[in-house]
Amino acid sequence: MLLKQLTAIVVLCIISTTIFAQDAFDSLQHPLNRKVGVYKTYKDFLKNNPVISKPIRVIRIKPGKKTISPKYRCVFDDSSSIDQRVWGIFDGEKIYYRTGRADFIPMNFAGKFSFYIYKDYTKLKATSPVYMAMRPALTKSGLGMFDYSINFFNEKGTLKKATNQAIGWLIRNEKDFIAEYNKEEYLDNETFLKYLLKMNKRYPLE
Repeated sequence: MLLKQLTAIVVLCIISTTIFAQDAFDSLQHPLNRKVGVYKTYKDFLKNNPVISKPIRVIRIKPGKKTISPKYRCVFDDSSSIDQRVWGIFDGEKIYYRTGRADFIPMNFAGKFSFYIYKDYTKLKATSPVYMAMRPALTKSGLGMFDYSINFFNEKGTLKKATNQAIGWLIRNEKDFIAEYNKEEYLDNETFLKYLLKMNKRYPLE
């Protein structure tokens, strides 16, 4: 009985720590000097050139399951709809990326290499996935208990899932980053996040 209680406590501690760490991702977004409005493409966002400059209202959509990241519906302040073919919007506080439908999701970090973190707590696992890359990948045992992925925009404005290969290609011209990356013991989401932040710091938005 005592063993079961101790096991339960340990599991709860791990879960709480993981949730706290992943929720902390939400604080990564930096204040932006972008114009409020609708951006038709990612390049328009980088150039600070909205196709429509108009106040926007963001409405949270309650997810079907409490364990899945919420999505949002964005409309103009006068309640008129936004064209579904746009890349995203800036409401004065956050950048929201259109997911391919009418729904939008907030970017966890908006910069030259913007990214968002999709969290799904319905899928428990022992470790983060292992990907083929420029060298064999290792992941931290016991971390990544919840399924989550990092999706970022590369230098061409193409949305990519953060993997060993994708991050290795992103930093391919940064000799110091490559040298440091090759010394990383683990190649997992935590490491991918580290180099995405490094690249955004090195190449800030104009």
